[in-house]
Amino acid sequence: MQNVPLILASMGYPVLPCAPNSKIPRTTHGLLDATTDETTIEGWISAWPDSNWAVRTDGLLVIDVAGLRSTAGAIARGVDTRSNGGYVLVPPSSTPAGRYIWAIELGPREGLPEAPESLVALLQAEQRRIVLPTGPEQEGVIPEGRRNVTLTSLGGALRRIGLCEVEIVAALSEINRQRCRPALDAEEVQRIATSLVRYEPDQLATVMAEGMQPPAIGSVPDPGLLPEELCYPGGLLGQYVEYCVRGAYVPQPRLALAGGLAMLGSVFGRRVQDTYGTRTNVYVVGVAATGAGKERARAVSKDLLAACGLGELLGPESIASSA
Repeated sequence: MQNVPLILASMGYPVLPCAPNSKIPRTTHGLLDATTDETTIEGWISAWPDSNWAVRTDGLLVIDVAGLRSTAGAIARGVDTRSNGGYVLVPPSSTPAGRYIWAIELGPREGLPEAPESLVALLQAEQRRIVLPTGPEQEGVIPEGRRNVTLTSLGGALRRIGLCEVEIVAALSEINRQRCRPALDAEEVQRIATSLVRYEPDQLATVMAEGMQPPAIGSVPDPGLLPEELCYPGGLLGQYVEYCVRGAYVPQPRLALAGGLAMLGSVFGRRVQDTYGTRTNVYVVGVAATGAGKERARAVSKDLLAACGLGELLGPESIASSA
């Protein structure tokens, strides 16, 4: 196993280590860390000798006759695909479904054949049956002025579950054709998809979409409520919390703090990125009993963003306790 990644890298395939018996990358930036650099790979082998290994599929088209539970990029029942922005495990890696083996030994990248035009056309034309996030334009016409932001939001949902560039283009092109008025140019749809695959798919969402169960997580003791004095940190965030609490029917400083973090993170966080192009993300879920005051922070965030002309930062509002 330890020689496999070095051999593949020498043939031009960027590789990355994954957790044992799993498809989850071990490195900080996931598939973005895939490399052919021998020194880096040897370091990974030394640090994680029990790793599964994967190949990044940018510039490749991988057809995988997979189990029927696989859902990502299906072009036919039981058939899976990977291309730009994706990765695949390689032999002798293993998962709970079994061990990977070569039917025919893989040769150098430069000697691979071109993908058949008929297959490429099928991938581009296939309309995926994928559950997309709901929003104001979910079932109706997407008007001018909302086309880019809506397609980017929908494409982001597809990227998070592991779809590659060609699959996202196919799905967004169909949505663009059916619902955008007027439709965007094909080049603009391609640009949206290309920008999305720069980001690593959400690893847990990808694993679940592919029908695999993540390792069980042990129980965590309840730490209790956050001390109330920590809910007023000062600055803009502190002002947000004070404003929420002051006008609330049921004051909830902890939920207000969470709402403020999410809103201010949306305003400021996307302006910061590392050398890989990765930006910060803050995800917040407020959980409380019916009538406990969950809506206050959401309503305040919505009003403030709208008043500042930042309505494009508002996402769908369909997430609820019944979801």
